[in-house]
Amino acid sequence: MKLLSLSFFFFFFHFGRAQEVQTSTAPTLKASQTSEIFRISLSDIPKTLDPHRLRTSSGSFLTQQLYRPFFIYDDKKSYVPELGEACVKTALKWTCTIKKDLKWSDGSALTSLDFVLSIRRALTLPSPRADLLFNLENAKEVFEQKKKPEQLGIRVIDSRTFELKWLKDSPDNDLVLMSPLFVPLPDGLYKKAVFSGPYQLSDQNNQRLLLSPNRLYFKKNSRPPIEFQVFEENLAVKAYEKKQLELLRRVPTAQIPQFKSRPDFHWQSVLRLDSIAFGPELKDNFELRKNLTESLNFEELQTLFHSPGKIGCPGLSHEMSAPLCYKGKNTKILAFKSPKNLTFAYSTLGGDDHRRLAEWLQSQWQKKLNLNLSIRPLENKVFLNLLETNPPALFRRGLNLEAPTCFSALNLFTTGHPDNFIQFQNKKYDELVQKLSISNRKQQRKLCTQALKILMDSYVLIPTGRIHFAIMVSPQWSGWRLNELNHLDLSELKALP
Repeated sequence: MKLLSLSFFFFFFHFGRAQEVQTSTAPTLKASQTSEIFRISLSDIPKTLDPHRLRTSSGSFLTQQLYRPFFIYDDKKSYVPELGEACVKTALKWTCTIKKDLKWSDGSALTSLDFVLSIRRALTLPSPRADLLFNLENAKEVFEQKKKPEQLGIRVIDSRTFELKWLKDSPDNDLVLMSPLFVPLPDGLYKKAVFSGPYQLSDQNNQRLLLSPNRLYFKKNSRPPIEFQVFEENLAVKAYEKKQLELLRRVPTAQIPQFKSRPDFHWQSVLRLDSIAFGPELKDNFELRKNLTESLNFEELQTLFHSPGKIGCPGLSHEMSAPLCYKGKNTKILAFKSPKNLTFAYSTLGGDDHRRLAEWLQSQWQKKLNLNLSIRPLENKVFLNLLETNPPALFRRGLNLEAPTCFSALNLFTTGHPDNFIQFQNKKYDELVQKLSISNRKQQRKLCTQALKILMDSYVLIPTGRIHFAIMVSPQWSGWRLNELNHLDLSELKALP
């Protein structure tokens, strides 16, 4: 294996505007035929492996093997120490200690300073998810360049200890420490290719990334190399069947019936708030939005996609909110302003499933409302840029949650939030979401239900239900973990004898 050049890393991480993976001089992978490699399918090679810049789940599958946060999320235990050891807490000041003798993959010491510099960097880049840090003292002011990074509410105490100062006491402050923004990155990231996770990047080209075990990661168990390979969705299924892949990240819904009874098939329930969203073009046409929503046959769509989650219901757990669902199939049509044409846009990153959804919507609304729907598939980067600059009338939006909380989902629809692409504005909603951020666990379910009801009564989105990813994993492997935030942990991966 050939280690990537430092010039590659300078380009790969340091230049946020370009961030294209160099391929012209990339070495050829020589280990591709080795049976001991754990191979995973990807839809494309991420444009960056910088956790602070990342916006897609395929990229996070990679970065979570290379860089680790203070805590990691566990479905049953909530959060567990990773690079961190523990925090001594008062209401607004925490003193946090990292594990003893942590090392970067090059053998240099990983210290509390790395955490401090990394958090400052996330706010000054700025990261797309920088708002997750806004409960830290002066974080918003640093983000808005009104204060210097050194004034942020995090400081070094000694090589293993740092102090955090919060603006308010929130039960979700622990969850900030498991965010990708709380991943330490080496000082002068562009100067050295070093890693803190169970793996390090060893080799790459435009179709594959090879990760080798990081022997200096604090868990000393033996791990196999990992290879991420780019496959078109249907070709990935064939590659898995030919034993050219050990983990198939997505089984197309049309093929689920032929696989779901096999022992290597897994339904992975994921906390998301995916939806068919209405853009600003329909902001003043409540009757049309209501008709578009209630005319749909959600049971038919659920059958079409073999979905365990009930479509028309938000994808949050019942612990977060009381059940709220649209019924659909309403034959009583309200009078509405009829547009000449509507456009539905989606990211091709979703594969064939997004195309099938678009065509189903097109058929439903033509038949029931006599509406013409134009379908616009877009490469993911183009799609995201469209949402940020000129959102279409309708679009399919996948919404990953950064934390397993209702606040993490609903905050994105508050007035002025940069990811509020539907441009939803409701004062009462904003007040409820704000209360969510500081309420205790007992109060949160009631507040979440109230805020979610406002969102749904406004008919600004059609939730597509609790998302379950259909994945295949070769039964000869154990130790892999995929949690409800779609975080893949391969730190304990091993081949069965």
